[in-house]
Amino acid sequence: MKTAKQLERYFKGVANHRRIGILLLVNKSEGISVNGIAKEISCNFKTVSEHARRLV
Repeated sequence: MKTAKQLERYFKGVANHRRIGILLLVNKSEGISVNGIAKEISCNFKTVSEHARRLV
């Protein structure tokens, strides 16, 4: 069982609409590239890259 502090950190990590969108897209399209994600959600490559890095 995770502590409340650990859970808080996980929830903060996905508490962003772009990150949630990235997670949903990766779930639907396994193996999609960062460039593919950027095109699919109409977002800048650098922005998607940073959000993906934070998710990891």
